[in-house]
Amino acid sequence: MVHLKKPKNFKARFEIVSLHLEGDGKLLLLKRQKNKPQAGMWGVPAGKVNKEETKENALEREILEETGIDVAMLNPNLAHTVYVEHDSYEYSFVYHIYHAKLRECPSIILCDMEHSAYGWFMPRETLGLNLIPDEDTCIKLLFGII
Repeated sequence: MVHLKKPKNFKARFEIVSLHLEGDGKLLLLKRQKNKPQAGMWGVPAGKVNKEETKENALEREILEETGIDVAMLNPNLAHTVYVEHDSYEYSFVYHIYHAKLRECPSIILCDMEHSAYGWFMPRETLGLNLIPDEDTCIKLLFGII
């Protein structure tokens, strides 16, 4: 479950940064490899913030690793910070949603150890995909989809 405000007694195990990269009105999604958690599911480029990193450093590292894109060229903005609780996974985390808008869809160089495919989708179109848990809520929040 995604919370817009920090719930009482919320204890995050970690923080995640994500980039909702929009090119020509379409959102970049990556499909998780079969040997990874949430195998075969789609999500935006994202990853954990290491203890010695800032959110911005983690975003740069993760996006470069997963897509080959240099975040410094994108000028992303922090759109939302939400608080996610997963009873089925028995953990909670802070999720920082960054957004960058480009005129064109840039070339993607996938890290094939992490992802098996990528695609550019209209935001509403993503809701019909097999998304990682709560990704739909974050996409709706960011793009104002009711």
